[in-house]
Amino acid sequence: MSRQLLWDAMPGEIRAGLIEAGRLAELRILRSARKPALPAAGENYTARVLRRVGPGKAQVSLGGGVEALLQPAPGVPEGSLVAVEITRAA
Repeated sequence: MSRQLLWDAMPGEIRAGLIEAGRLAELRILRSARKPALPAAGENYTARVLRRVGPGKAQVSLGGGVEALLQPAPGVPEGSLVAVEITRAA
């Protein structure tokens, strides 16, 4: 039986897969050890709107010193809390 380990380093994570007999036997996704850890696609946060940075865009704080660009930004004032989902990793 042949075994092979494949891995791919993505922004904020490393994906490793164990291939046995030509089939995927196990898959692991390892988060970055960087502090603060970068948010991964699909994660949900309650973010605070820091400031507007353009039409339909806002800079938000996800907590722990991590900031992100929210687009399209809802029409809420700065300092408001909004629910966000990460769609693209940093």
